[in-house]
Amino acid sequence: MLRFASIEAASLQSAARVVLRVVLFALAAVVSQSVLAQAKPADFPARPTRLIVPFPPAGATDVLARLISAFSERRWKQPMVVENRPGANTQIGVDVLTKSPPDGHTLLLCSINMTYEHLLNPAWPWHPIRDFSHLGLMAGSGFAIITNPAVPAKNLAEFVAYVKANPGKLNQGNNSSPSFQTEDLFNRLGISLERIPYKGGPATIQAVMTNEVQFYTSAPQDVFQLATQGRVRILAYTEKQRHPLLPDVPTTFESAPAAGDYEARFWFALIGPGGMSAPLVNFINTEMLEFVRTPEVRERLASLGLKTYNSTPDDVRKEFTTMAGQVETVMARGIKLR
Repeated sequence: MLRFASIEAASLQSAARVVLRVVLFALAAVVSQSVLAQAKPADFPARPTRLIVPFPPAGATDVLARLISAFSERRWKQPMVVENRPGANTQIGVDVLTKSPPDGHTLLLCSINMTYEHLLNPAWPWHPIRDFSHLGLMAGSGFAIITNPAVPAKNLAEFVAYVKANPGKLNQGNNSSPSFQTEDLFNRLGISLERIPYKGGPATIQAVMTNEVQFYTSAPQDVFQLATQGRVRILAYTEKQRHPLLPDVPTTFESAPAAGDYEARFWFALIGPGGMSAPLVNFINTEMLEFVRTPEVRERLASLGLKTYNSTPDDVRKEFTTMAGQVETVMARGIKLR
């Protein structure tokens, strides 16, 4: 009898544990729904939203925008229209955003130029921190540092040694203002290369392949196949962790310890007009965190060489501030970025 009683008691305890798990799971679901309902502003979205892309159609930015659009439509039960408004170093698209009400129905997918354009462009009337609502860093990547295979350097440290031994012999390709990140690296490594301007990344990469220039920092997805074919050599990658497309390529610190904690990257961020309410900013940020954690999104962006970032609005503001500070430091040394 004692044996059967013990079995029965154990069964009851097991059943009680199962019931408790079910109750706790249901309670968690109710609490989660309640929190979501509290976090979501009651009047958003009240109508279709639009996502301004200040770049031409096609390319990684456009792909990212349309992924955000599809995700938001499913979650918010309202259409999100992607509007390409290129021109004037993104000023045309930004102007549309700043003239929109701060109700979350007009958003913009920006690049890192938003952090420093006010420093380089006298016609740029906005401040990157004061005049926008910061909703999240969406995706981005570090850079692949490349050279022509004819340069006798297998890594960044050897390249630096060769530059110092051959002053004035090598130069760098340049096509955009983010070269301030390259100038920061050169300052750390104690080298200087003449900047040769080109229109766009493809033209600059072509110049490296023909040995017109010997240094360029490129999006990894644009050069990793060329490196496999032996048409360029990748010396280093500019984030702290190696890139998934380039697992055998060392970081700048691994390749040249004198670079210290140097890190450079490009990214795309979601912003809104200045003055959006804190509940609305936090809600959209939370939604975008769900977006970047979606496996399908990560896989699609990885195929473009992009990583996703988990960021708060405060993280975005800090990133904007850091980038602007780097530009100011380079400009203070008398280097013209444009």
